[in-house]
Amino acid sequence: MECKTTSLREGEREIDARQADGIYVRLIGLLSVNPQQIRVAVEDSKTYDSFSVEVREGEDAQHVFTHPYIYADKRMAEAQLQEVPDYAIFSD
Repeated sequence: MECKTTSLREGEREIDARQADGIYVRLIGLLSVNPQQIRVAVEDSKTYDSFSVEVREGEDAQHVFTHPYIYADKRMAEAQLQEVPDYAIFSD
């Protein structure tokens, strides 16, 4: 399996990988640090889209690997909420 744009960072190694319908998903770990730093990299060879999701403390890395789009959407929603100023939040 080959991911063309998602390269490994220094000290990382591929733990697992899968491919389906032109979508490459890699479970990547930087295992030399404590705690371990793990991310899931996704690349779509049809649309050329790619993204990476860091596995946070308390999250199951295998679950993030299996469902990376759910975690990517969750991270995007969290980032958007952080960008909303306090005065823009209305209450009844």
